[in-house]
Amino acid sequence: MAWISNLITVIGTLGGVFLGQYYTRKSQRDQWLLDNKKQEYRELLDALAAAHMSLMTNIPLDKSGFILERRRPGPAEIIAYRVMRDRIFIAREVAQEKLAKKWEQAAASFDGQHIPIKELTDRYLEVHDVIVDLALKSLA
Repeated sequence: MAWISNLITVIGTLGGVFLGQYYTRKSQRDQWLLDNKKQEYRELLDALAAAHMSLMTNIPLDKSGFILERRRPGPAEIIAYRVMRDRIFIAREVAQEKLAKKWEQAAASFDGQHIPIKELTDRYLEVHDVIVDLALKSLA
């Protein structure tokens, strides 16, 4: 009879060790995913801000805020385009919200002289706010 209680003790101890390892690994993996998502959202915000700043500062505008001449996308805009498409951990959220399409339409409309700089900034802020909301939801 003593061997049964010893067996139960050993099985209980081993079960506890295995459960502890499982939950520890799961917790570490979840934290790793959250850390990666947070990093990718930061990278996306940085790239988008750089593209917006590039559009605002490197382009001659007329008095009403429209671009004076069409031009090719600059390096910051190209990086923002790439970052919106090559992040692994946030790809679904970015695609669901159509963030790349929204930003590209805004930049193209600005470059095509269809919207003034103020509207470009408004659209930038809309995309920025969606990114921040997505990041905060994923970290909650």
